[in-house]
Amino acid sequence: MSMQCRPDVIVKRRRDIEQLARKAHGADAVIKIAVVGYENFAPAELQRLNRGVTPEDLSSAAGIMTGWTREPVPGLDVRGYTPSFILFNPWTSLEELELNLREIDRHDLSGANIERMRLGSATPLYEMARRAKLTTSAPVRLAVHPNGYFSETGYTFRDARVAAVCDGFDALKTFALANQPALLGAVVDAVRGSDDPGRIDWKRVAATWQSIRQGAGQASARAFRRAEQRPGIDVAKVIELLGRSGVRARPALSQPAPPPAAAPRGPSAPEAERLGLRVGTECNNGCDPCVWARRLESRKHARMPLEVSVEGKVVQLAGREPTLLGDLPALVRGLRDAGAVRVDLDTNGRRLVYPGYVRSLDAAGLDAVAVKVFGVDATSWDGHTRVPGSFAQALEAMATICHFAPGITLTGLIVPGREPGTRLQELVDFARSLGLTRLRVMVRIAVQDLLALDSLQAALASLLAAPDGPAMSVTAE
Repeated sequence: MSMQCRPDVIVKRRRDIEQLARKAHGADAVIKIAVVGYENFAPAELQRLNRGVTPEDLSSAAGIMTGWTREPVPGLDVRGYTPSFILFNPWTSLEELELNLREIDRHDLSGANIERMRLGSATPLYEMARRAKLTTSAPVRLAVHPNGYFSETGYTFRDARVAAVCDGFDALKTFALANQPALLGAVVDAVRGSDDPGRIDWKRVAATWQSIRQGAGQASARAFRRAEQRPGIDVAKVIELLGRSGVRARPALSQPAPPPAAAPRGPSAPEAERLGLRVGTECNNGCDPCVWARRLESRKHARMPLEVSVEGKVVQLAGREPTLLGDLPALVRGLRDAGAVRVDLDTNGRRLVYPGYVRSLDAAGLDAVAVKVFGVDATSWDGHTRVPGSFAQALEAMATICHFAPGITLTGLIVPGREPGTRLQELVDFARSLGLTRLRVMVRIAVQDLLALDSLQAALASLLAAPDGPAMSVTAE
């Protein structure tokens, strides 16, 4: 059974909803709840939209929904909770957009949808826009809207900067469906940084990004065909770096490396079909934006228990953080027994600091680990993950993998951003300094400097063309 509620109703009727869900659970039923009317944190915008809720209602409802997500109520299904925000109307200001983005970030609503208001020709807001000379001469577009609007008309914006933001967001939205708030933030930053926002050629920006995506896909196959050396990491350099950061690595890393629990395994069957296996929705980091926040919902991944055969396939264990799964080694062993030709793991690495855990994954048959690299030091890395100490843990994890499980192929999965310490060349140089010889680059438009995509494209092309550079697979998101 599905139920839609306004935010103020969720706040006022929380206990009633929970009680109803428990009754449904007792009858072997589930109530799937969605939020409607969750549309703007700016008081002036809410007044214009006439939604009958307050910013306080929205904040309280967000807290309740987050609580239900983290501690599920029996019989209540809040998976896929994606509130929609109407952040564009004729009177929207740039400051109001930024206020909403701050609140969306504060409430961890990275999966929110962002929409432009539809103005029906018979609505009060349309009359207000017409009197303010903010309507356009564009023909009426027929549409059926849940609110009963059977047609909608075009409008302009009182603030020219918001018009530029709306144009940019519309042009790039298809590239970032998994994290619309982050994309909107990048567009707002670009408009803020431009001397003349109205002259930004968003079609050209979109075309450049499309070119990056296409080039990345072609380069990935070439890169792995030439990746013949055993990728690894310089354990001594990691220990030295941790020491300079005031962190003492585990003494075992300074001892001679023990013999591997399994024979070394190289990348096998590169032409085999790949299968992404979703094994976890929880994470011990608090990254914003999260690489996996809605990627799990928007892409086809097998779930547990297994729905499809893995025989003859390369299986990529994915999720917000797969190592939080109760018995990951048993899953790896089961996949290999079921015929998987290779099992890979994408991880933030933090649980891989324990030698016994790494050896158990190695013995179970894990072939490759990609550790996400979020920065070049504790400040940039921990600032992204929002977990103090995650930088040191991830570095020590990479050293632990190479020291205790040399049969596992180690890859650095770098995630470039636009903040200092997270830019592409900085991350690549940092990975090289650690001795990493194999990199994947996940480039996401939502965290790039949109007015510098040309230089990003050139930098990627240069890295891939360098004969003495690291073997590199590039994934553009």
